[in-house]
Amino acid sequence: MPFALLRRLLPRAERDEVLADIRAEYVEIAAAHGLAAARQWLWRQALGSAPALVGWNWWRGWTGFEPRANAYRPGGSMLKTWISDARYALRRLRARPTYTLLSILTLALGIGGTAAVFGVARPLLFDPLPYAHANEVVTFWMPYWWTEEEYTYLRDKYTGFRDVAMEEPGDVTMQAGDGPVRLLPGRVVTANMFDVLGAPTLIGRGFRKGDDVQGAEPVAVLSYGLWKELGGSESIIGERIINAAPGLSRVAAMVRSSHERYDGAGYPDNLAGEDIPLGSRIVAVCDAYDAMVTDRAYRPARPAEDALAELAACAGTQFDARVVAAFTAVIGRAAVPATG
Repeated sequence: MPFALLRRLLPRAERDEVLADIRAEYVEIAAAHGLAAARQWLWRQALGSAPALVGWNWWRGWTGFEPRANAYRPGGSMLKTWISDARYALRRLRARPTYTLLSILTLALGIGGTAAVFGVARPLLFDPLPYAHANEVVTFWMPYWWTEEEYTYLRDKYTGFRDVAMEEPGDVTMQAGDGPVRLLPGRVVTANMFDVLGAPTLIGRGFRKGDDVQGAEPVAVLSYGLWKELGGSESIIGERIINAAPGLSRVAAMVRSSHERYDGAGYPDNLAGEDIPLGSRIVAVCDAYDAMVTDRAYRPARPAEDALAELAACAGTQFDARVVAAFTAVIGRAAVPATG
């Protein structure tokens, strides 16, 4: 009786498929819970589906196909179609809990994977590059297409660009203390590379004009990751670099303490007063003065009078007062014009 009712109400186009699924479920339930439970389930499915199927057939017709006038709106009202599909899907999911669990896990993994891929791809595809004028920076040749000699000859002859820089692979080896020798990926660049990119160094100086000429002293700019690995302080990195040269251990110690404060609030060792090497106290005053009277990417240079006043205000706390007084006297003498 329930099968006959469903056969009568189901459209022909879907009748055989739906009845086959119902029979398969009926057999499974009868084998697992008995014939009475299977009959009860079948009647519940037939009676529960009857109202929806009657309404469905009212709109869709007994053949399962739509007339040409309604070809773009199959099933009549779209909302009614969605509701019918949702009811059918829920019945199928309730009848197969294992399949339901696998479907939910598959959806969860798909959503999670999509979110992860988007999180990785978004910075690469949509976020601007960390350059001052990222939309104006271009690469117009690939590695090994040009030699350094060719670039040196052509560097002042390019037209159509404000400036052109060159870079090529240049891996280096590093050994920290008695540790193993490591190969670090690096790039050899021309001195104007940071100017072209509009990305100044965060700490210390970048490259200067002449750093890339033949025979110039090598200059290295460290990545943030390597800087943190070596101690996270420019004074510690300077100490380690200088210590690699024989006979410069005292100079290395002076560089290490160049960021200590006279009141003990500096770094990296929180030295205070006379415990700070005299050379480090002198370097601290000179470095602070140079930083104030030199143009920076974030501010213009300050007048010498303002810089000296700032040093005097910090004497006894950040700087050794005697060193500040001696430095001010030297700067004052240098500013007085010689008379004949």
